[in-house]
Amino acid sequence: MKIVKIRNHLMYRGDNNSRNGVHYYAFFWNRRYRKYNAIRLTHIANKDNNRYQQADNGDIKPIRLKQIDKYADNGITKERYINDVNGNNLHPNMGLIVINKVSGSSANKIKHFGTNLYSRGRRIR
Repeated sequence: MKIVKIRNHLMYRGDNNSRNGVHYYAFFWNRRYRKYNAIRLTHIANKDNNRYQQADNGDIKPIRLKQIDKYADNGITKERYINDVNGNNLHPNMGLIVINKVSGSSANKIKHFGTNLYSRGRRIR
């Protein structure tokens, strides 16, 4: 599993201001479905009531990932993406910026927490 930066326009539909940014994702090969998966990560170190409420509800799991930032706590969301907004399968050659690898124990925590599946930027139910 690797930590990567992906441009927002590949994963989200929306206005131009939000599409130009980047987000961190945990990127890995899912052997069961034979596809690459990306699980969105978020910073929860900022004193943001919305993030704390999401963590209390169980939507975000706090985790310390030294690969992203040594001093900030991060959170794992339940959003697992299998393709981009245009419907193309995720692939390492699609313009990802690889930050670092994740340890085995952290990788297992991330994989087992991401349960909601998203395709083309929309949730699959």
